[in-house]
Amino acid sequence: MGNAPSFTDPFLQFWTFGCYLVPLALLELYLRARDGRSRLGKGVLACALIVIALIMGVGIVGFGMFSQMIISGAPLQLPG
Repeated sequence: MGNAPSFTDPFLQFWTFGCYLVPLALLELYLRARDGRSRLGKGVLACALIVIALIMGVGIVGFGMFSQMIISGAPLQLPG
């Protein structure tokens, strides 16, 4: 815990599990909507995938900015 993370840290185990479970769950929902007949279900899933893609894009840009701060050697400060 704290500044010395280890592979037995509960959050790391949860995060590793979630990295596989969330994409598989989204794939399952996509496959069910694709094979289903409900236009509403397909529309809802399409909107959800667009929102998820936008959230991922924001995360990628944020991580890129954070990585540049680390690479430049600038001191890291918490906002506020």
